[in-house]
Amino acid sequence: MRALLVLSMLVLTVSGCQFNSVEKVCFPGTKVCVEGKTDKYKVCSLDGMAWETRSCDPDHLCSGGKCVSGFPGDIEVLTTTLPEAENDLPYEFQLEAEGGEAPYAWQIIEGSLPEGLVLTSTGLITGVPAMPGDYALRFRVFDAAASPAWTEFSTVLTVTISPLQVTGDTVYEVYMFKIVVLPFLVPYVAYDTALQSTGGLRPHFWREADPPSQLTQFITSWGLPAGLTLTMSPGRISGTVESTSDATNVTLPNGTSISGYFLYLRTTDSQDPPDSVQTIFCIPTIPI
Repeated sequence: MRALLVLSMLVLTVSGCQFNSVEKVCFPGTKVCVEGKTDKYKVCSLDGMAWETRSCDPDHLCSGGKCVSGFPGDIEVLTTTLPEAENDLPYEFQLEAEGGEAPYAWQIIEGSLPEGLVLTSTGLITGVPAMPGDYALRFRVFDAAASPAWTEFSTVLTVTISPLQVTGDTVYEVYMFKIVVLPFLVPYVAYDTALQSTGGLRPHFWREADPPSQLTQFITSWGLPAGLTLTMSPGRISGTVESTSDATNVTLPNGTSISGYFLYLRTTDSQDPPDSVQTIFCIPTIPI
């Protein structure tokens, strides 16, 4: 009887246990370099519950999660400065080095490239930078030897403000003016299109303006139709129209005929004083 009581208590104790699953933070044994600490790396504990920070031996640096020996001075960086970039315009520049064993592997150890640019492992900086500014950078380059040689250099990438421009998928040039043709407008179908611009200092702002007299001579009616509205920033035209019977028919000097609604918009950026451009927009009611 006493044995049965002990056994019953044991069964109750086991059946009453709760087992909580614990999420591991890393895979045991994984090694990664410590960001901003070139001579340190982290290794995941055997239970996968924590990272342990360790130091490389003297004259060793962490690369790819491993401590590698390197000897500064065996490689010479030929690049001394970076050419200026302009925001919203394509940029490409190859970093150069000599000495040691090619090919070379490049990385940024301090600072970061502007949004839109990337550095490849071969040392190519490429992309389209978004924001102007001065970007302080420190690069490290390794050679391909079994015990890699390496060196570092610092420089600044300056991204300047490119001229403000209005763009579009379909553009006509009329005298000194640009006509940007927007998507086709259909009655009772929701309309929503973004106005496109590059350069300048963002954000950009869009407003209706009075067209000059040389334009009103061949475009007699201006403005959005009832049902459409213009959002100032970011530039957007949206809404729904019930009719397009009041659209304007225009024949451009090049012989192109356009039927639709014409807008004369001023686009300004956020510089002080701001840069601005004026552009003709057409919302066609008949496919062009």
